Amino acid sequence: MYVELTINGKSVRALVDTGATYNFIADSMASRFELKIQADKEKIKAVNSQALNMVGVAQ
Repeated sequence: MYVELTINGKSVRALVDTGATYNFIADSMASRFELKIQADKEKIKAVNSQALNMVGVAQ
């Protein structure tokens, strides 16, 4: 399911995963929407991939 969103006055179309606990976006998208990021040193790992560093958390 896709939804139309407005984040800080900018429009975007997003895919909704109703079964997900968390949502992830690229740091370039966080910058585009001027989200406030709290630094975080955790890692993210998906199945069959290498763990990647998180840039931070936006709430």
